[in-house]
Amino acid sequence: MAKSKAVDQTTAVKQLAVSTFRARGSAHVLSTEVGDHLAYFSGGYGRGGELYSTSDGKKLVRRQSPENGLRGIRIIGDELWLTGQWGTLAVSRDRGASWTTISVATRECLWDVVRDAKGVTWVHGTKGTLLKSAKPGAPFRAVKHGLRNRDERSNPRIELVPAGVMFVLFNGYWDGAKFVKPAGLTGANTALAIAPSGTIIIVGDKGAAFRSTDGGVSYTPVTTGIAADLDDVAFVAGGFIAVGDKGTLRRSENDGVTWKPLASGVKHHLWSIGSWGAGAFVGGDHGLILRLDSPGDTYWKGAPDQFAAKPVAVANVSPLQATTAAERDKRFAKLFADAEAAVKPYAAKLAQPKAKPDDHVKAILANLDDVDEYKVYGDVLQAAGDPRGELIALQTAGKAKAKAAGKHLAQHRAALLGALAELSEPNVTLAWANGFIAKARIAYDANEDEDDDTEAEVLGWLVALLDEPSARFLQDLTVGIVQTVDNSYDAVIREIGRRPRPALRSLFLGDFDSEQTEISWSSVGDLTKLCGACDRLERLTLKSGSMNLGKPGQLVFPRLRELTVITGGLSKESLKAIVAAHLPSLETLQLYLGTENYGCNLKRKDLDALLASERLPRLTRLGLVNSELADELCAVLHLSPLVAQVKQLDLSLGTLSDAGVSTLTTYAKGLAHLDKLDLGRSYVSPAAAKQLQKALPNTEVIADYPRGDQFRERYVSIGE
Repeated sequence: MAKSKAVDQTTAVKQLAVSTFRARGSAHVLSTEVGDHLAYFSGGYGRGGELYSTSDGKKLVRRQSPENGLRGIRIIGDELWLTGQWGTLAVSRDRGASWTTISVATRECLWDVVRDAKGVTWVHGTKGTLLKSAKPGAPFRAVKHGLRNRDERSNPRIELVPAGVMFVLFNGYWDGAKFVKPAGLTGANTALAIAPSGTIIIVGDKGAAFRSTDGGVSYTPVTTGIAADLDDVAFVAGGFIAVGDKGTLRRSENDGVTWKPLASGVKHHLWSIGSWGAGAFVGGDHGLILRLDSPGDTYWKGAPDQFAAKPVAVANVSPLQATTAAERDKRFAKLFADAEAAVKPYAAKLAQPKAKPDDHVKAILANLDDVDEYKVYGDVLQAAGDPRGELIALQTAGKAKAKAAGKHLAQHRAALLGALAELSEPNVTLAWANGFIAKARIAYDANEDEDDDTEAEVLGWLVALLDEPSARFLQDLTVGIVQTVDNSYDAVIREIGRRPRPALRSLFLGDFDSEQTEISWSSVGDLTKLCGACDRLERLTLKSGSMNLGKPGQLVFPRLRELTVITGGLSKESLKAIVAAHLPSLETLQLYLGTENYGCNLKRKDLDALLASERLPRLTRLGLVNSELADELCAVLHLSPLVAQVKQLDLSLGTLSDAGVSTLTTYAKGLAHLDKLDLGRSYVSPAAAKQLQKALPNTEVIADYPRGDQFRERYVSIGE
């Protein structure tokens, strides 16, 4: 489309070698512009606008651009101009690093922009759209030209010619007051180029080409020898080259009089060509870019990569010193005592079991991993003729007796499982150890037809499990989907909270995937109902769109070591409840912050209370993941007393970009104590991650599986 001034417009026709500069991309390269050791490539449809550039002729880099589909790219003086769909018109004065959008009174697709010798800027678009700005900075006004719709064809272009501003689409030029149609110019034409001799070549649909030697006053048709549509033309290495459909490259070596093929080796539609004089870039379908080179051409030789990331200066800040282990131990003792006191009122409200546990049960509860205690209990039960005694003996004997244990369990299924005997996977999945159910998973089978009683069924299975003597030492409980829509765990929490579960160490509420239900359709009820009943809980995972974690200070789990909250939108209320919770033993905290679209009403400053917290003296692993605030967080992490004590920091799964990573690199000294920093599955480029790793040589920086281009609209991994 756009033609830069030729750098080496030699009149001697040189041989050209055709090579592939870029093989494939997501958008068609509709426009190519070359000037002063910079080449730009633009294109895209819908909201998929893409802009790339090279400054060394070797490396292609993505530049910032408006989101809408792009059509034209122009270098005008020190400015870069873009046109595109829905009235997109934008200008950049920093080579595409940032853009100023110009408001125009049209939603038509804008194809091209030029500035004439009088300083008037012209913009051309579909349905006869013609806009002009009388001087740089002046608003754009519509120009009435009176042309009929039948004269408006696809691929409109504008070029400057001696006679006036040339609108190839209209087969003529605008002289500032009226449209002038030169003699001999017909058909649906698309682009033009001018040779150093002054000869003008215009190309168009069905292989059409026209030649003018009088400055565009009149034209003579010339034969290109093809019927394929031609979409652009440029003067390259002493001759004209036209590009078009089905990989077409046609070259004229005699000032546009005759044309012959130049083999491209591709079948892609070729849309655009930009010349640097002795060579050119050609843009085509699906991101294809070809390079045409003349023998001995040195235009790109030694050209520096102007877009290479500049080394980030590490700020001379003193790393925040974590409190000593002795100080944290002292703080832990106080906080643990406070938590034990805070949980007593919850425990006092619980209904006590009808039969008090005997000494053997108490001994096992005191040390769930002591196999000898199970064996002693098994001997007692065997002497009483209880089939569980034999099961304990077989399962504590290890793998050698595993088959016999399975056979014994099947033989005495009714006695050992009670109401659970009739249930089977996938609704109820059980894992046994030492004669008792150690792990269980309960879930509605999403492959079955759902009815109104689905939740009641799941609760029935759960109650049967919780009341079953075989599950008195249940250590690990997972609850999957309860129902597809309105998937609530309120009743599940209520049933668990009614019964003391001193053996329960791990609880997962919400073990489902998007094939079963959306996370935003799920809710966790009042979690404080578990306090007291599960006071020895060590691992808790909550997966839900919304949750009730109680008021600040109400959540109490003295021995909880791992807390993971997976949600598409964490609320301020939930964060406050977590910050003020009694969790003195917590070693791992993983929070999915989510997106405003699904309930996250957090601002960056709302996280200050967590980052400054002294209530988590045991914390060594912190995750603030799946967040739209990732880049903003990077500016304060090195100032956090909590971050200063952790060894692993996780910022993955969110919208983290190179801007955030650059901030981390700047303040790397404040993060040098980390063993691991996870930036994976975000929008971080390999180059930015490499710089951060260089600034943190003793930290494992993880930046695997980048989720996309940081210049596109970025999303968190989990929302809906």
